Formats: sequence, structure tokens, C-alpha cells
Amino acid sequence: MIRSTEDDEVDLYISAIIHGNEVIGLYLINEILECIYNKKFKLKINLLISLGNINAFLLQKRFVIKDMNRLFMTSKKSKNELKIPEEHRAWDLEHMILSLPKPPRAIFDIHQTAALS
Repeated sequence: MIRSTEDDEVDLYISAIIHGNEVIGLYLINEILECIYNKKFKLKINLLISLGNINAFLLQKRFVIKDMNRLFMTSKKSKNELKIPEEHRAWDLEHMILSLPKPPRAIFDIHQTAALS
């Protein structure tokens, strides 16, 4: 988490590459981090960033075994019950959010499409 305030609350949670082939979010996160690092703007919120299906991203595929976007709400299962890497990653991300003192004030889950609209 990138903190700009003293409290533990997350003001904005940005999630990207839940689908490994949807890379625009990674570019956006990189731009945000570069602007913070280079002091192009001053962050005035607490920002939490996560990257979803890193294995699928490395393979340049939407997913490896199962669509990770359909695997959340695994928090009711124990980690021992999970069988595939996408289930484990969804569980980890979900528990990261559930372990926060309060839910994030805003969530920006970045997806993209190649289809014409």
C-alpha cells in the first residue's frame, strides 16, 4: 500500500490483470507509480494496488485453467480445499481485502476488450 495519510484505511484499491491478456491496467498502474515516484503529482490518498492473474499474464493468456474473475468469494473455503493456481490467487486477493480494517472507499478493477463497441 502506498500511504499518504496516517490511517490504515484504503481510499482507492486498483486491481489489474485479473485476466492475463487484459494488460491496459498494468500500463495504467505503471504510469501512476511513475508519476508518484517522479513527483509529477502528490498523492493525497492511501492507495492499494494488486495484480491478479500473473501466471496468465506471463503466458499472454486470459487465464491458465479457469477464469479468475469467476473464482472470488472463496473466503468461505479453507486454503487447503483450493486446487488450482487461480483459486489460490483469488483467495489471497480476497483475504487481503477482507483483512483491511475497513473496506476500500473505492475499487477500480481495470478490464479491457478487443471487441468493437
